[in-house]
Amino acid sequence: MKRKFIVRAECLFHFEHFVRSHNGNPVALMKRVGLTPAQIRNPDNYIPVVSVADLFSLTAKELKMPLFGMHYALIDYRSRLGALSVALTTRKSLQEIIALLKDKFYVHNNSLVFDFSDNKALGIISIINLADPDGRMMQQLSLCQTQSLYKLLNTRLGIPKKDLHMNVMMSSPEEYSDEHHKHIQFSSGFNGVSFPIKYSDRSPVIYEEDVNSLVDNVLSKMVSSYPDNFETKCKHTMIELLKAGECSVGRLASTLGISIRNLQAALKKLNTSYTIMLKECRFQQACFHLSQGQENITNIAFELGFSDPSAFSREFKKWTGMSPQQWKNQQCPEG
Repeated sequence: MKRKFIVRAECLFHFEHFVRSHNGNPVALMKRVGLTPAQIRNPDNYIPVVSVADLFSLTAKELKMPLFGMHYALIDYRSRLGALSVALTTRKSLQEIIALLKDKFYVHNNSLVFDFSDNKALGIISIINLADPDGRMMQQLSLCQTQSLYKLLNTRLGIPKKDLHMNVMMSSPEEYSDEHHKHIQFSSGFNGVSFPIKYSDRSPVIYEEDVNSLVDNVLSKMVSSYPDNFETKCKHTMIELLKAGECSVGRLASTLGISIRNLQAALKKLNTSYTIMLKECRFQQACFHLSQGQENITNIAFELGFSDPSAFSREFKKWTGMSPQQWKNQQCPEG
């Protein structure tokens, strides 16, 4: 079985806004690589690294932005790394940061390997993408990852930009400003950063607002998943009713102990409806079962309340632009 390289949907946190701000259509771009907005709006979802790489390459071409990966990385990288960003600031040295990246970065992206070396004068942190070892197929994604590391060292360790250099394996685009990109060494032998070794002894800067934000997010998730949260209760109940083959607006209302009218009114206040929530639950459950690589598609169709597998396949294709089998093969490639 070929190793499955995945990355948290957090990495696309700003993608829709960024593309729209440059007059692009993010939904159409995602659909072309087999992704949907629903997949990336939950930061805890995992998506294939190759899909993100294809999305970045396609976006760079469509927006006519040869350095798209770098520009996208300039948006607040902390929101894309989540708790890891805060954890990095608790380390006491560069060596501890590298150790954390090596030990725990897989929970964000399991395709990256970090390595630190020095030649007495320079410190070098290289990034190896196991999904693209020679660095030629995922250039925009590598550019984004390298720029993010550059920004991390600049902001957290306080290494001045004049002493910090990005090294990327991609060749220099025909159109770019030397003034704005003079910190980049194109056609390098590796993807990563280099800096005077004297900075390796610096301690990271701790941003209290980042710690507070992380705590607030954890508490928010706890509140949203508490059984008294009406939307969560509705979705959990709906999933159980789907499994039992008894999901209907009337059955949902009676199980929740309210009238259909009150159920519809409550859902309207949440800017949703029974039909919309049913589609969301079906899509979420379909993706979960398919991503396990074990479930029979016919069984999934019946469990989600579809009259036959073809009806499920047609609906799934509307969601993702692919058949269930195509999506399943992309998530769980054989090797």
